[in-house]
Amino acid sequence: MPEVSERLLRRAVKCVVAGAAVVLVAACGSQEEARRAAPAPARPIQEIGGVYDASPTPAPFPNPTLPQVQVGETGRAGDLELSVEEAKAATTARKLFSGVHRAQGRFVIVPVTMKNLGKEPFSMLEFMEATLTDVSGATYNQAREVASDQSIRGTSNFNWEINPSSKGKVVLVFDLPKEVQPSFITVEGIATIRF
Repeated sequence: MPEVSERLLRRAVKCVVAGAAVVLVAACGSQEEARRAAPAPARPIQEIGGVYDASPTPAPFPNPTLPQVQVGETGRAGDLELSVEEAKAATTARKLFSGVHRAQGRFVIVPVTMKNLGKEPFSMLEFMEATLTDVSGATYNQAREVASDQSIRGTSNFNWEINPSSKGKVVLVFDLPKEVQPSFITVEGIATIRF
């Protein structure tokens, strides 16, 4: 019997679990729960000089237990109201004070506006740990320095903490090879943002 790599085995288990969760939600849950758990149709990423189709092929399933917000929509994730207006692609991004960051491939830039509906302050630093999964299932970490610069730029009183009933904005930035097709972003324990 051929030996199966541990990574391939973990990936197969994740696919089976995610598929079972979608079937269970669809069979037992409401139509709204089934819609959130099912993969969304592709949303284009605005490319400077054109439109980049984010996911023309079937994508891996995001974690069905996390609230999901589609790019272009507003949704609720626990005590947060998240608004994800767009996803843009660019080859450069301005630094905080002067100069530019240059992408190794291209930056995928996703601004997220949030309102804290809870009773305790919320730290937006949790969004700096976000990961992006492409249509093949590969995972990418954020370009944190670029994301931090983009989040702080243009504000006179930026604060990583959002007090109750207050709003804040964070910009997620991923430096991806040009051929990579994004599927979704996971902010572990908070939400999934689908393209």
